[in-house]
Amino acid sequence: MKALPEATLALLTSGSTVLDVPSGGVLLRLGSTDPFLCLVATGLVRTFLVSADGRQMTVRYSRRGDIVGAATLFAGQLPSTVRPEPIAVSQRSMMFCI
Repeated sequence: MKALPEATLALLTSGSTVLDVPSGGVLLRLGSTDPFLCLVATGLVRTFLVSADGRQMTVRYSRRGDIVGAATLFAGQLPSTVRPEPIAVSQRSMMFCI
């Protein structure tokens, strides 16, 4: 985020909520329909799938500058068989969320 001028960064983050999530924290649980969108400022965030028997498969790791939660914005418009994946924090992370 150093590439953005201070005024631009302030404008982008002014309407957001800052989350400081500890390692192991969860941003989105399986089956949740609450929409959110977060910009990862620090840390490491893991998006994963959960099989019917409870096993987890990592889909993506998100780091500084990545966006997480975009699929939740469209969850109500997707078929019932398509759900946003759970999102958990692997390393303590700070995020700007709307």
